[in-house]
Amino acid sequence: MTKRLRWGDRSYNRELNDVPPDRGCELCPSSCLTCPFEVCIEDMTAEDKKAKRNEMILVEREAGRTHKELAKMFGVHLKTIERILRENRKGG
Repeated sequence: MTKRLRWGDRSYNRELNDVPPDRGCELCPSSCLTCPFEVCIEDMTAEDKKAKRNEMILVEREAGRTHKELAKMFGVHLKTIERILRENRKGG
């Protein structure tokens, strides 16, 4: 049987005050407070995350990264990179 915590107990207050350190995310690993994005990736839907990832892939490609570098950087298959770039060229 677990001990029931009550308001005022030291263990209850300690649990409420234990805030995890701000470690950011994969897009801004330094800190959430210094993140340049308006919407947090943690609050995005799966579709929004893919759209943001694809946008970042296009930006990195324009910066001169190769397909292999992009695949490794974003942790996806080379075919995925090629599909994203092909769809962007078609305008889709």
